[in-house]
Amino acid sequence: IDSWQHATATASMSAGIGAPFGQCVTFLNTYSLEATAEFYGRIVGLPLVYEQPGFVLFYKVSPSAYLGICLRAAGSREAGDFKGAIPTLVCGTTVEVEIWQDKLEKAGVAIEKRAGSGVSSDGKHIPTLYNLFVRDPGGYLVEFQVFLDPAWPPIQRPLLGIEGAELVGMSACAVVARLRAGELSPMQCIDAFAAQHARCDTAVNAVPILCLERARAAARVLASRPPPSPLPPGYLHGLPVVVKDLSAVAGVPFVRGSPIHADDIAEESSALVLALEAKGAIVVGKSNVPEYGAGSQTFNPVFGATLNPFDVRRSAGGSSGGAAAALASGTAWLATGSDLGGSLRVPASFCGVYGFRVTPGRVLRETGTASGPFVSLHSIDGPMARSVADLALFLDAMVDFSTPRQLGWDFDAPFDLPAGASCYSDCCSGCGISASSLMPQRVAWSADLNGLLAGMLDGETAEMCRTAACWFGSGGGGGCAAVVAEACCPDLSDSKMIFNLLRGDRFASDRADDYANHKDLLKPEVIWNIEVGHSAQAQGGAIEGARAAHQALFERVEKFFEEHDMLITPCAPFPAFDVNVRYPSRAHGVQFGNYIDWMALSWAITVMQCPVIAIPIGLTKAGLPVGLQLVGKPFSEPMLLAGAAAFEAAHPQAAVLVPVAGGPSRLQGQLEPSIDGPRSVAEARTLAHAETASFATLTKPAGAAFFSPFESSLR
Repeated sequence: IDSWQHATATASMSAGIGAPFGQCVTFLNTYSLEATAEFYGRIVGLPLVYEQPGFVLFYKVSPSAYLGICLRAAGSREAGDFKGAIPTLVCGTTVEVEIWQDKLEKAGVAIEKRAGSGVSSDGKHIPTLYNLFVRDPGGYLVEFQVFLDPAWPPIQRPLLGIEGAELVGMSACAVVARLRAGELSPMQCIDAFAAQHARCDTAVNAVPILCLERARAAARVLASRPPPSPLPPGYLHGLPVVVKDLSAVAGVPFVRGSPIHADDIAEESSALVLALEAKGAIVVGKSNVPEYGAGSQTFNPVFGATLNPFDVRRSAGGSSGGAAAALASGTAWLATGSDLGGSLRVPASFCGVYGFRVTPGRVLRETGTASGPFVSLHSIDGPMARSVADLALFLDAMVDFSTPRQLGWDFDAPFDLPAGASCYSDCCSGCGISASSLMPQRVAWSADLNGLLAGMLDGETAEMCRTAACWFGSGGGGGCAAVVAEACCPDLSDSKMIFNLLRGDRFASDRADDYANHKDLLKPEVIWNIEVGHSAQAQGGAIEGARAAHQALFERVEKFFEEHDMLITPCAPFPAFDVNVRYPSRAHGVQFGNYIDWMALSWAITVMQCPVIAIPIGLTKAGLPVGLQLVGKPFSEPMLLAGAAAFEAAHPQAAVLVPVAGGPSRLQGQLEPSIDGPRSVAEARTLAHAETASFATLTKPAGAAFFSPFESSLR
């Protein structure tokens, strides 16, 4: 409440409207808070989180948006005097504003107009302040003051003098060791997670779904029986984990960021969750995702936006943005992610943590889906963590080492572990294994994958990444110097065409029912993917041609890795951007063609079908994390883990664990005006319509080359 008072006071004084404590409401033609409470509670359906009888009502609109109503002397409503009669909505992003407007509309409240420019009476710019005029069911005009505060809500410092704080700051490996020794209990870890979540998650909105009672029940079951003997690699002994809300957890909401599934409860757990629980993991919550995991910006109309713990004005990336933000804020020790076009790697880069997209076939997946080693695009479940050792531990927990053929795949995935290693954790912890036997000897570096993002790469990001890449050639990794080749990568010139067509084909198949029956509830970006797939499917041979081109590209990748051990490239062309931008459509004066164009550095690696680790390499001058991709040939996970661990040991300052972020002290510098994009559904819909229209008009001329219309337009 104090923070809300401060925020509204700042808004009021900045705007020169004179009311130091929010404003009040006279709703349904009454000055009574009781009538107001009846309307918001019963009709709009908002939970009341605080009440000071006769004076203040405080409602939760979304995980990071609150409506405050303070009763004050008001003028005559009939005379149109609304001074001192304005309810105040305080939120962190425009996504929460859209959620609020949607709730009002569903309650029968008509939105009539919006006024205000974000400029105070003395001409100074303020973050955002405007008035929303709505017509309530009683026919009265009501004015809402909307204040967009980039530092709202405040995050508390998680590691200062708080009981259990030392536990959330420990590595996953250290906590598991103490659990195994009996020095800690799973119940203590669950309580530590719950306390940290209560302190921090209101500020970042990383884990909107909790299942603490389910977790405590699982802890009691785990405590009632001995661990398996012998212990399988990656056994977690009751460590709490956070699961991305694209995986089902039995008895827990399964929303997937979609209003279509806002009320869904999973009847059974996914194969990944079952495997983790068999390895002693306890699921305590589910991390936020964009709708169906589409796009590298985590927001949705059900839970709102996930904010970056390093600067809550900025995006946490996506689609594993909730997982990355939970790790960075100290709320999670380990979190699952998934990755089709960069969803493990971009969030890891934006939030200063580690993400690992492994080779297709390495980690199990749901059965019944199209398979084959290198014939399609594969979404890969993978680990996210705050250190390389934790990352390897979680990968061990995801892998069945008893067979090279993981559940859900139709081919073997060799482990390629070095002599003396029994699991991936051994590859980054020594265990008598020679570092030189695993470290890459021939390293290739490319800042933009030979021009895929020409002119769009942030200069500071490029220089930081190049410096980090050159470390591998300067005696790094146990004194085993590598040769670094500059501006070197496989020919990926047709990767955009391959990725867009195969991704569109996948969306059109997976989301066919939603498109047919709930198109009005799909976000424009998802509709664009589906309609690209429809257009491709309508042109005979387009999908088959993309698959053939994909196979040819993979053959070029195989040849490249005959001469190189590792490819290094940035995770993203720039650090975290404004969270109110749905996706960057323009950067440094260059326009992107669609909502995933800016992610070329990550989705091009996906098309290569290779394992890739995203590692943090440090902070920009503005205090924002930057990440690097280490790419190896298929099934080279041991080498990548060894290389990442060596870099981490030599650069301990690169990963900032449990950052104290979100408060005004962390909000340094201006948001980059050179990186911009649509900020509303309407803007995104306009852009997507223009893009899908160009696909819909494509035809294959007689005698034309295979799918050349798509190739030319997609390039």
